[in-house]
Amino acid sequence: MNKVALYSNLGFSWNSSNNVWVKGIFFEPPEQYYSGADTLMYFEGVQSFDEFLIKLKQCNGLFSVVIIHGDEIWAAVDRNTSFPLFYFRNSLGWSITDTVDMQLMLDNKFEVDAFQVQCYKAFSHTMGAETLFKGLRQMQCGQAFLLRKASGNPEIKNYHQFSTDTFLELSEKELYQQANHIFNNTLRRLVISLEGRTAVVPLSGGFDSRWIAAGLKMQGYENVICYTYGKKSQNQDFELSKKVAERLQYPWVFVEYTDELINKSYLQSQTFQDYVQFMGHGTSMFFLQEYFAVSYLKEHKLVPDDAVFIPGHSGDLIGGSQIIKTFNPNISREEVPERFFKVKNIYQPVSKETRKKLEGQFKPWFLQRENHHPASVFEALDIQEKIAKVIFNSSLVFDFFGYEKRFPFWDLELLQFFLKLPFEHRVIKKLYDSVLINEFFKPNDLLFGKELNPRKKELLRQKVKNRIKAYFPVFIKERLLQKNDWKNYRQAVKPLQDEMKSKGYNFQFKGKSYNEILIQYYLFLIKTRLR
Repeated sequence: MNKVALYSNLGFSWNSSNNVWVKGIFFEPPEQYYSGADTLMYFEGVQSFDEFLIKLKQCNGLFSVVIIHGDEIWAAVDRNTSFPLFYFRNSLGWSITDTVDMQLMLDNKFEVDAFQVQCYKAFSHTMGAETLFKGLRQMQCGQAFLLRKASGNPEIKNYHQFSTDTFLELSEKELYQQANHIFNNTLRRLVISLEGRTAVVPLSGGFDSRWIAAGLKMQGYENVICYTYGKKSQNQDFELSKKVAERLQYPWVFVEYTDELINKSYLQSQTFQDYVQFMGHGTSMFFLQEYFAVSYLKEHKLVPDDAVFIPGHSGDLIGGSQIIKTFNPNISREEVPERFFKVKNIYQPVSKETRKKLEGQFKPWFLQRENHHPASVFEALDIQEKIAKVIFNSSLVFDFFGYEKRFPFWDLELLQFFLKLPFEHRVIKKLYDSVLINEFFKPNDLLFGKELNPRKKELLRQKVKNRIKAYFPVFIKERLLQKNDWKNYRQAVKPLQDEMKSKGYNFQFKGKSYNEILIQYYLFLIKTRLR
């Protein structure tokens, strides 16, 4: 017998009725807003899987949905996997769940997938729909799941394509005007979705979170709290974010990452152990970056229980930050697979054989998009893999502590506009930055002498530095990490490192990033608890 097992009600709760389960908030064009139990109304009358796909295409927001319709099961996650869903088959039939923990692994006797472990060490996430466990798969962003009782095997359909073969054909002036219009539409929808609750903006020194804060001010929304975290020293976000909040006249909280705040006792807490499983769920690296800040805000009651967190994910990407930095817009179709798996392999190096195996795994994916622009295909794969599984997944920290979240840069109208924008307007975020600076920052006096917004020369210079740095001895790489450790990550990961060593789980720290230790710690937990 097939089973739907949805247990996670942190941040957002599941709403269910008549074999329909929906979680999240979203808009239906043009401006119909759904939240709470109202989300069920949007899906309850659907009579076919094709109709379900149409509904998903129109859905603009954060959501996951599961429907049992006669002998079929339909399910989907949104365009950034805000609320992950998984599926597997055992002797009783197929199961769909939102909870992947050690108990699920033990109950179903899942075996660790050695190939995906290699991928996880190399990329900080598994690849494709696979997880670290054989037979357990994840639904991916922009995809829908169909299980027919007659066939017995699930079918996966794309209801959203992130790559394209057509681009907007408008003048630069028209593109600018349209971008500004869509930015304001997005902000209006964001304000509607807040329903008067406190908006909490994790304010860095960059443009993305600054736009959110400035945009809320320009929409007349005053119920806003900004916060920043990290060390006071080595922290460029500290001064810039403080200035932004002061000029917008929003309250600003700084959570200082002192050694006293981040001490080894966190490792023994049940809260942290639950957090690791909640964030990792067999596919993704868990982050510690925001963990201590959100925990502190909650513990000290600095934000209301019904507050909504609004991070800036992933504005810079749609703006064009990855162009030049990781790929050339003139990249050929043949170059995309090799370039992607090479440039995204930032942790443990993979062999040529592993890379070839990955290219084979994704060959059908590339064939489905063979008529799309190669650079657009590169970005689409980046969104499906790293952006969904690492960047957006990191925001599950807000859910874990009981808060809702919003992703205004993934508003459907905004997303579709920028991903169809000709690349010449996206290189070094040309149009994106122009609109933000002239329409949002200048009117609010939010431009400062030195910005954390690298230009083309700086990006090219950094690429050269990174190539040289790769040949440095590990001890020099570690010194460079410590020098730029504004998050006090060395202090945060040391207890993890010490525990692994005490249990005889040794690995070679390459000195590239403290994330290497987080990756290894999750694998260490799996190895020790699934014995």
